[in-house]
Amino acid sequence: MVCKGYNYLLDSTGSGCAAAFAEIAGTLVNGCYSTRRAALRLRSVSEASWIRPQLTQKATQVLVQALVTSRLDYCNSLLAGLPACAIRPLQLIQNAAARLVLNLPKFSHTTPLLRSLHWLPVTARIHFKTMVLVYHAANGSGPSYIQDMVKPYTPARALRSASTKQLAAASLGGAPKFPSAKTRGFAILAPKWWNELPIDIRTADSLHTFRRRLKTHLFRLHFER
Repeated sequence: MVCKGYNYLLDSTGSGCAAAFAEIAGTLVNGCYSTRRAALRLRSVSEASWIRPQLTQKATQVLVQALVTSRLDYCNSLLAGLPACAIRPLQLIQNAAARLVLNLPKFSHTTPLLRSLHWLPVTARIHFKTMVLVYHAANGSGPSYIQDMVKPYTPARALRSASTKQLAAASLGGAPKFPSAKTRGFAILAPKWWNELPIDIRTADSLHTFRRRLKTHLFRLHFER
């Protein structure tokens, strides 16, 4: 398999594929198409020192979201489950973007900045995108290959959980050769993350309501702990 100019050998076992995919995802972050493009866009804005004084905070935010944040969000559900060290390059770019929007010094603490801009941190944005994909699949509107990985939980007998839109947990298929890689797979993480959501989010009757409640939930988890 070739990805972004890198060659990967995939064996026929699930664990081998999972390990290789984890390596590919890590390469995409650290290699790093998304990071490089986002960093270049951010640098092009921040280094144009004559532009920033002419822009309002709102105009700068719109510009950064169009040129930088969109790159951070591009296909970011593929990064679900990667360790914090792999996500850190993307988070550093978002931090720099927040400082640029608010016109603050390079080493300003960023947590209050992200909160004031109402920006979810990168890890939460990955979580958000993954759950939106699951919502589509659980409601029959997502791609078939994702629907195949997301199955509703069906209890052996009538239980209250049958009406809470829980998903069946995926099996690891025995002792995995690469446990960390396997447990990072979409089919494993998606049901786990979904079932951890509050019931009012899982049972939202529209995508708009689901997205609004999910963002509020993730915002509280990351900024109000």
